[in-house]
Amino acid sequence: MNTLVPDWGSSRNAVTAMERAPDALCDTRAWLAAACAHAGEAAAAERHGQEFVRYCSEHFGSDPRSELPRYMEWLVEANTFLRPEDATLYVEGLRKAGLPA
Repeated sequence: MNTLVPDWGSSRNAVTAMERAPDALCDTRAWLAAACAHAGEAAAAERHGQEFVRYCSEHFGSDPRSELPRYMEWLVEANTFLRPEDATLYVEGLRKAGLPA
């Protein structure tokens, strides 16, 4: 199954790669949340989603409860997808992880 990043081959491979540096980029935790959700790792997906929100709150200086929709809008718009189905897959993973994408 090819999910999220075709070169990684699977959601589990994507998780393994990103877990090496989960805070490398501002959106790595969100990608981890989506990949974990697609890999069937619900608890890890939720944890990474919460860490993404915490990171945004700490680095962007705002209240995550009121700003979460804005974070999510930025997250989806900031990433460029070659195929619409990849964007759909990403958003589905974010939602499975408990994020309001």
